[in-house]
Amino acid sequence: MNRLEAMELAEESEHCLRPAEAFALIGDETRVAILEALWQIDEQPAEFTTLYEMTETDNSAQFNYHLDQLTGHFVCKRDDGYELRTAGKRVIQAVVEGSFNAHPDIEPFETGDQCTQCSGSLVATYAEEKLAISCPACGRTHGQYSFPPGGLIGRDEQAILSAFNQRVRHLHCLARDGVCPKCSGQMKTRVARGDDCFLDSDLRAEYTCKQCQHSLCSPIGLVPLQP
Repeated sequence: MNRLEAMELAEESEHCLRPAEAFALIGDETRVAILEALWQIDEQPAEFTTLYEMTETDNSAQFNYHLDQLTGHFVCKRDDGYELRTAGKRVIQAVVEGSFNAHPDIEPFETGDQCTQCSGSLVATYAEEKLAISCPACGRTHGQYSFPPGGLIGRDEQAILSAFNQRVRHLHCLARDGVCPKCSGQMKTRVARGDDCFLDSDLRAEYTCKQCQHSLCSPIGLVPLQP
């Protein structure tokens, strides 16, 4: 199943909103404020009055309208209050990690490691929410994976590299075990050759999600493959 087929399947499902409808629902400051308030409240479900006071909305009728629009898709209504659904959590998580509103720019820096090809000094660069490790001397790429902007906050260079390493290990462990890191769909594994991966490696492992088509690749020896 390709990306287009997956989107068409989601749009045809009676349980799914069309993408445009879903984004329209959260395209309002009051609705985002409601989601943020629910995210901040430790004890859920949260009462209507608590949410209303936290969002500092002047008109209770208007607040109630926006809350109703979110309910069922991003917010779940219980007998004793409201709580975030998974979709609502993901919206706020995207805000927290900086994917929507942060565009950091950090200078390339040396990692302290050597290239396995030419023994040159490896350099880390960050662009388009991806951290890459490469060797300027020979041009070999040793890794390039998504790393949300929030991962840079409050960390020095070595802490960034440590967090990046843990994140990559986690992503590959999920993929190796057949779970997509993006949507939790089924991942398929294959051994591939050629230059279609960012890694400067002839032989690699490729993981592709059957549902959302998210993919990962790694040198064949980095992560043990599933039989």
